[in-house]
Amino acid sequence: MESKKYRNYFQINESYFPAVNEDVIKTQPDHWKTYYPHESFIKLLEQTKNVLTSKQKLSIWVEGAYGTGKSHAVLTLKKLLDCSNDELKKYFDTYKNVFKSNDLYNEFYNIKNQTKKVLTVHRYGSSNVRNDNILVNLVQESIIKSLKENGYAYNGQVGIKQAMINWLEDDANRQYFNNIIQKDYRAKFGGADADTILEQLKTYTSEDAIQTLTEKISTVGEEKGIKPFVLQQEDLRDWIVDVINKNNLKAIFFIWDEFSDYFSLNKGDLSGFQFLAELSESYPFYFVIVTHKSEIFFENSKNDLKTKINGRFIAPHCSIELPDNMAFILTGHAMQKKDDPIILKEWEENIEALYDETHDSREEVKKTAKIGEAELKGVIPIHPYAALVLKHIASAFDSNQRSMFDFIKNDRGDEIKGFRWFIDNYGPDDEENLLTVDLLWDFFYEKGKDQLAPQTRMVLDVYERTESHNLTTKQKRVLKTILLLQAINEKVGDSVALFVPNKKNLGLAFEGTDITPSNASSLADSLIKEQIIFERPMGGGAVKYSALVSNGNLEEIQKLKDQIIREVRTNKLVEEGEFGNDFKLPKNLEIRFHTSLLTYENIKMELVKLKEDSSNHPSRLYVVYTFARNDEESDRIRQEIYKCINDGFDSVIFIDYSNNHLSNDLFNQYVENMANCKYQTGKDAGQARTYDKNAKESLRRWKLSIQNGTCKVYSYMNPEGILCTSDSEIIMAVKEFDREHFTYALEIQVNVIDNMYASNALKQGVECGITGEIKGTYKSANENTKLEKQFAGVWNVDNYWKVKPNELISKIKNKVEEIIKDNFKKNTRVSIVDIYDSLIEEPFGFLPCNLTAFVMGFVLKDYANDAFNWTDDLTTVPMSIEKLKEMVEEVIKQQQTPSGKYRPKYIVEMSPEQREFNKSTASAFRIDEAVCTSVENTRSKVRSQMNSYKFPIWTLKYCNFSTVNDKSTIDKLIDLYVELANNSSSARSETDIALEIGRLYLNNQSLVDDLKNMLTKENCTTGMYNYLKTYKDGKLLNLAEQLNDTGSYIQEISKKFSEASNWVWNKKTVDEKIDETLIEYEIVCESNKFNAKTVTYDDCLNEWKNKCAMFKVAYCSVKNDIGDLSSFLEILFQLKKNGYIYDNSKENFLSCLKTKKEEFKNFCENQVQLLEKTEKFYLDGLSDDDVNAIASKLYDVFTIENSEYQRKLESEVAEYKANMSKYQLVELWRKGTNTNSPMEWSEKYSMPILCMIPLQEQNDARFAFDVINNQIGDKFKIEEAIEYLNKFKYDDLNSETARDEAFKKHIVKSYATMLDNLNEVKTAIKNRLSSVAPYYWLGNSSVEELLKNLAFQKYNNGGNSKVYNIIDSMSPDDLKKYLKDLVKENMIVGIEIIKNNK
Repeated sequence: MESKKYRNYFQINESYFPAVNEDVIKTQPDHWKTYYPHESFIKLLEQTKNVLTSKQKLSIWVEGAYGTGKSHAVLTLKKLLDCSNDELKKYFDTYKNVFKSNDLYNEFYNIKNQTKKVLTVHRYGSSNVRNDNILVNLVQESIIKSLKENGYAYNGQVGIKQAMINWLEDDANRQYFNNIIQKDYRAKFGGADADTILEQLKTYTSEDAIQTLTEKISTVGEEKGIKPFVLQQEDLRDWIVDVINKNNLKAIFFIWDEFSDYFSLNKGDLSGFQFLAELSESYPFYFVIVTHKSEIFFENSKNDLKTKINGRFIAPHCSIELPDNMAFILTGHAMQKKDDPIILKEWEENIEALYDETHDSREEVKKTAKIGEAELKGVIPIHPYAALVLKHIASAFDSNQRSMFDFIKNDRGDEIKGFRWFIDNYGPDDEENLLTVDLLWDFFYEKGKDQLAPQTRMVLDVYERTESHNLTTKQKRVLKTILLLQAINEKVGDSVALFVPNKKNLGLAFEGTDITPSNASSLADSLIKEQIIFERPMGGGAVKYSALVSNGNLEEIQKLKDQIIREVRTNKLVEEGEFGNDFKLPKNLEIRFHTSLLTYENIKMELVKLKEDSSNHPSRLYVVYTFARNDEESDRIRQEIYKCINDGFDSVIFIDYSNNHLSNDLFNQYVENMANCKYQTGKDAGQARTYDKNAKESLRRWKLSIQNGTCKVYSYMNPEGILCTSDSEIIMAVKEFDREHFTYALEIQVNVIDNMYASNALKQGVECGITGEIKGTYKSANENTKLEKQFAGVWNVDNYWKVKPNELISKIKNKVEEIIKDNFKKNTRVSIVDIYDSLIEEPFGFLPCNLTAFVMGFVLKDYANDAFNWTDDLTTVPMSIEKLKEMVEEVIKQQQTPSGKYRPKYIVEMSPEQREFNKSTASAFRIDEAVCTSVENTRSKVRSQMNSYKFPIWTLKYCNFSTVNDKSTIDKLIDLYVELANNSSSARSETDIALEIGRLYLNNQSLVDDLKNMLTKENCTTGMYNYLKTYKDGKLLNLAEQLNDTGSYIQEISKKFSEASNWVWNKKTVDEKIDETLIEYEIVCESNKFNAKTVTYDDCLNEWKNKCAMFKVAYCSVKNDIGDLSSFLEILFQLKKNGYIYDNSKENFLSCLKTKKEEFKNFCENQVQLLEKTEKFYLDGLSDDDVNAIASKLYDVFTIENSEYQRKLESEVAEYKANMSKYQLVELWRKGTNTNSPMEWSEKYSMPILCMIPLQEQNDARFAFDVINNQIGDKFKIEEAIEYLNKFKYDDLNSETARDEAFKKHIVKSYATMLDNLNEVKTAIKNRLSSVAPYYWLGNSSVEELLKNLAFQKYNNGGNSKVYNIIDSMSPDDLKKYLKDLVKENMIVGIEIIKNNK
């Protein structure tokens, strides 16, 4: 059965309020009566009495830690000033034992009952007070509210009059106000307009009239949410005096609770606050502010500011502290017992049992906190020691988010592990039945570490660094307790004995639990051994436990801290704190502004760079965020800002956060953690990471305080700076700066999704702009950011730029049309660069992004069709959506990343003549009209078509056709096309020629059909044939007839045109090609007298190449020895080498063929003699037969270089001679051994031949045997081998006895006594080492190991009997002598004898 939990006995009272807040004030009006008047509250009453009786003309500053009851105290103070006399008396009577006298009561009674009353004003919270205007407005608003609540008729209307006049004198405000009153309040103002009302405000002198009018205006303001009556500081002072005097007040007592946020938000300017505080010196206006500890508000501020402000308040400040006994009483009241009498009785029994378990700790807490038994019993099951710690922990930790009351009331279970979690999970019968100090850990550290003071955090962070120690649960509990006590103790400086983390207190903290005092001490000792904590001397022999906050050499760490403080730079802190992730503009402005985060160290140099950059980027602006650690840095930054603005750098706007300094606490925390991080780097990576994380956390908190503060925005527009208190105000200032430079900038004129400011879908954007179909990246789910909504005024509106010229996109369109028309007029084309560049400039300032692509597509959609052309001066095609997409994408990317390789693209206007040229040309040449979209494209297609006709189209002029148009017109058209196709030699451009062709077609409609019928391959061939008949009296045709060529000559001429496009050939160049063909045909005729008969020129050349391949000499080696035949053979050399005869050599070759026939015949028949003559050196000593044999192997050598030819000849001679020596060598060996090689001899006799060779000959023999075995080697090696074999004695090789003796001696060796059958040995080696050829047995380790094993095997299988017989036959003396001689040389035998003797 599950044991009962504490929740079964009591619950937390839902009406129990851990702190007084705005909701409590509204919903519990009598809650103040429960406030206990402890010592610090009585001090507050005394201060209030002094200021309201004019003893001290100062304001009051109330401060205290979170959870000490500050808000409850000032609420009670207000109620005591506002309540009835009876309620006042009852409160003082209730606590008369505390007040001790009636003096304070009498003072308050007199204050309340004077003729002139005190108006008390109470305001809660300051998180929205970001500037002085808001501060003044809220003071005024709160006073008016209090006046109305207290029934005062005069609410300061006369004083408000001037504020209303100031507001209405602004034209925009007056127009706005007029629109409201004319629509909804016409009757209230008797039909008067805003101008009339302004005049009445200025001229009315009657106070009643002024009050009536201002009340009407105020009613409009309240109902419509406008503030036409906000006062300036000086006006507020006069207004407060007016309110006090007109209502006959003694004073205004203004309490502003939770005022801490004001200081965080207004670090740079506290002038409004100073103004309010100073009023009390001269006027009966007393300002009472309630904050956390005030010291933190003046860190890094100048001392004179702190002194000046504190001088306006009673000193010392009124510090509200909650007495220990009150904390225990309030905690006990929060635990609401169940009404069931049985459960109540059971609970009382449990209380007594639990109470008895904590006797010693209870007595110590009673003495320290000065409380009684009832209060201690009231907080059970909280351990007495934990209850005391709980009361002090919030103030000790400087926590603004965690207090003892939060711990008791919080209801977030496992997430936060407060008191409610404890009573839900534990009961009186559980082993852990008391809430001990360690159970406060999760609530105050794990879930609240971000709000802890730096020094506290450093102590408690030690726990996170113990993960690698694998501590037990009890060790962890003890460590948490020690760390919490140490953190509190360091705050109070050893002044509270119970908070000192020593052995005694540790035992008290766990009294009554499963951790006994001695056990707690042992666990602490184990933590000391783990080097997590140590015992620190306190004097007088006392010690306390202390965590190793800096787990390392303290001296080294201090050096690192000193170094960091000495070397730290604010710009590096900004970088480490990753400020750039948070201080940046929204996407729509980020693309316009280059962002820099600067400090005093780098601002001067970086501003110089930015100014240089601005000259290269006219559409770029610059935003500079500035940060500083202290006043000195702030001053230096502002000096640079002023200088920059005065120097005329008007492209930069400064967002100056330099008044939001890095507090000393955060800086010290950063230094401490960073020093420890550096120390642990390389020693303990885990600790180093933890310290680094903590250091970064200090910077993150600084960054957060900056974000919650104010800044000043400077630019040439506002050189003195304007104060901004929110991100929206900053963005508004930046937008205005942008608008000042680029009036019609897209990013400030339209509201679109962030994707529009990326550049990842430029082509898609152009298409969306052209088609009006929004898709992909450009779609928005938000109706307000849809492109259709932003450009609704021109969406689907024809001629929108004419119909609605004031629309933003119409202004852009009109600018684009202006650029296009001007360029079309001058050049009939416009560059996309010219269009885009005009939009980059003011007033549009286009930026490289998706939105720009969309707008470009939208305004250029009329040009994305084939009524226009696209060109890059290399290619021209019709304009299309695709082409416009490419153009826009390229030009935008060129703005992003300029490239020298970018080639300008143009939109080209098309004329009627050009259209006709494209259309009729396509028809005449049978080309698809869709590809004839420009002069260039059409010309390209015509050239391609001309190539298919085989011969130039001018040959058509030699044919007779039946045409509609006269021959001269057709011939002119043909000539124009020839000129167009090959206009490099023309004085006119291709466009000029095309336009003339177009005009010719326009004037002669049937001309296209005439040309179309003529343009065929067959007609062009006929035209060429007809032309050849006339050329040189038909000489080519006559030669063709001699060769029995029945038409190949036409093909030969056709080849000339296939070598290059035929459209380049005019009549002159064609004649040249015919002359070339004539020479080639003559060469064929003459060559047939030398070689086999051929018909074509190509076949003729092939015959010559084949003949050259059979030459035995190289041209380069004989060219000086062949006399007049040299030029003939040189042409053949070039022909064989290149495959053709040079054009300029053809006539010479033809001449040689006609005149050198006999000389050539003689050359062919006497090549061997010529070889002997020119290569005498290589052929010396060889007979004619030898030379003929060598020459027969020379093939295709005619074209090789002389050196290569000689190497080849030398190689053939050497090979010829070597082959003769090799044969002689092999024959010598075969004759002597009857085998073909030493390898074969070894295989035949199953033994290595080298063991037959004397040792002194083995090197020579091995060399000779290698030459014979491999049958390779140069001439000299072969000759050496022959020389050796001529001296070699073969007798032993052929003697079985000699072979056996050599095998025994060199192979079997000492094992021969055991291995006496040599054939068995050879067979065993062959079978077991088949991979080793017998030639290689000599000296082979595998062979030797095998023989050893064979010998031992045979010895063990009976071979040792021979040894026995010999021993038996020896006398004892001989045997002893033999053994002694044996052991001298054989250690193994000696060792065996020694072993056996033992």
